[in-house]
Amino acid sequence: LNRALMLQHKKKNDLPILFTTYNETLAQNLDKQFNVLGIDPRKVKLMSITNLVIHFASKIGFLNEGSNLIGFHKGTSDGGIWTEIAKKSGFEFSADFLKEEFSEVFLYGDISTIDEYKQVQRSKRERLKPGDRPKIFELIEEYRHKIQKKSWIHLGDLINRLARRYMYGKLAKPFSHIFVDEIQDFGMPELRLIRSLTEIVENDLFLCGDPAQKIYNKKFSFRKAGINITGRRSHKLKINYRTTEQIQQTAVREIHGEEFDSFEEEKHRIDGYYSLFRGSPPIYRLFEHEREELIFVLQEIDRMWKIGIPYKDMYVGAFRQAELRKIRSMLHKNGLPYFDLLSQEGVKRGICVGHGPAVKGMEFRAVI
Repeated sequence: LNRALMLQHKKKNDLPILFTTYNETLAQNLDKQFNVLGIDPRKVKLMSITNLVIHFASKIGFLNEGSNLIGFHKGTSDGGIWTEIAKKSGFEFSADFLKEEFSEVFLYGDISTIDEYKQVQRSKRERLKPGDRPKIFELIEEYRHKIQKKSWIHLGDLINRLARRYMYGKLAKPFSHIFVDEIQDFGMPELRLIRSLTEIVENDLFLCGDPAQKIYNKKFSFRKAGINITGRRSHKLKINYRTTEQIQQTAVREIHGEEFDSFEEEKHRIDGYYSLFRGSPPIYRLFEHEREELIFVLQEIDRMWKIGIPYKDMYVGAFRQAELRKIRSMLHKNGLPYFDLLSQEGVKRGICVGHGPAVKGMEFRAVI
């Protein structure tokens, strides 16, 4: 954010800077930081990648009001079309296989012709028999045709089409520089689009992410997207400014032995990190009964309040909506103020309640 603030004063042309991320909630949280730092929204455009795609696709006529987007968490589901196509082929290829082939081969490689599909290397994909590729290509094309008849557009196809237009068409580049936060959540179509939206100049792109925090099963290659990060263009950040050494050690210990792909097409190392300040070790508790767990949460909130932590600096999170409902009910019954990060309702200075993605980019003094 501070780099964006500095750049808005130093850049030499009138084009805006783009600041984007995959997570819509994170974009909303960053917007608050923009206001705090004094970043000019006319000079630095903050948009989630999906909203960015919708904006530019609508602008150049790829998307109209009657279109429904599919292929992302808020979009329309495919309505069982893959199953229908698999059944028509006599289940020679399963619906899951076709769906995965579409995502990991066709969208990944921006494939639109049978000749392009025949050239694909399958080192990490299921091996095919001679003659399989023309059949699969025909089934994929049938999927595209069926969703088109319903006025549906797959987000991945739309992003690839948009990237091609900005890469090879006569459209002017809309941004002078681009910042991407949480780059690990992007896929190849999104990465190609990012590369296409600004000229290749010094310091054109600034991409931040952590392979160990990837929450979507997407693969990408900077090199194949036309982004060169070799040599001095990449840097691994090892100093943790936000959490204590005790939290950092606990987190790394939890993922010890797991393998993560780095952004340079090799295995990501998780050693060498350290934090600048210390605190008490995180507490990990198991409970036989739900009631015991809720009582413990109440006791911890009371303990933290008594040592001077205000409610607005506390966060209580859960993975499932059913659990969150019980937490909200418990807080209400005990007269404790709370703010729901999902619905954005409640007492603004109350205890924050939400699930994982809702808390992206936020900081708290106490987390349960």
